[in-house]
Amino acid sequence: MFSRFIVGHEVWEEEKAEHAKYLIRKATLSQGIAGKTLVLHSDWVDKFVKWYNKEHLHSGINFLTPYQRHYGLDKKVMENRIKVYKKAKKSIQKDGLRILETGNYQNM
Repeated sequence: MFSRFIVGHEVWEEEKAEHAKYLIRKATLSQGIAGKTLVLHSDWVDKFVKWYNKEHLHSGINFLTPYQRHYGLDKKVMENRIKVYKKAKKSIQKDGLRILETGNYQNM
């Protein structure tokens, strides 16, 4: 197992090159490496963003991914879920059981 040591961070209301320059300068000075190469690791950030946007199902948007929602794929996913739900409900009712209505199957 390994971890990367965070040497600095800033929160700004907008993205500007000046802010990035300030942060890098501050980080290199605080670590005593001013004038040397500072390695910026973004490999884990890329993996996290891909997972968060394309794989992780978010409860706030009906267990869809932001990617599905943003590109209009959510309607097809929800239509398919409704079909599966109705089929399962019929099957359960044939067995004389009741299904608890807990899902939100409304298109958002």
